[in-house]
Amino acid sequence: MSLEKQIIPAIKDAMRNKDRIMLEVLRGIKSEIIKFKTSANGKQELNSNQEIGIIKKMIKQRKESALIYSNQNRSDLADIENSQLNILMDFLPEQMNEEDITNYIKKIVLENDYSDLKDFGKIMSKAMNDLSSKADGKLISSVVKKIINKN
Repeated sequence: MSLEKQIIPAIKDAMRNKDRIMLEVLRGIKSEIIKFKTSANGKQELNSNQEIGIIKKMIKQRKESALIYSNQNRSDLADIENSQLNILMDFLPEQMNEEDITNYIKKIVLENDYSDLKDFGKIMSKAMNDLSSKADGKLISSVVKKIINKN
């Protein structure tokens, strides 16, 4: 089921339950989907990778906002952002842990005989094509750097 089709009944449930934070997050997701669809590159239906991209973008925004609020000693606002972040995380598919990513990257390195830092872009390209919906790009990048530096 598409993300958009999941959101509509979830919004109704959040309204019935008077869950303000959940409702705010769901409306935000719906708004981002509508923005994407009306943009120049979004005249077609969203695929699952695009949906995940929208959620990841929103997660990144919440993390940045929570960090800023924490730095400004606004724990009340940081808590709200973190609550929204947790709700958004529920919409992502299960994420790979560092060990699984390491094993996958090692497999790429061995299969393609990559050995040094100049191959970083090639490794990242292959890894991001396969893992972008299952893992965070920063984590993938750090694992690739660790593996390359060991060689």
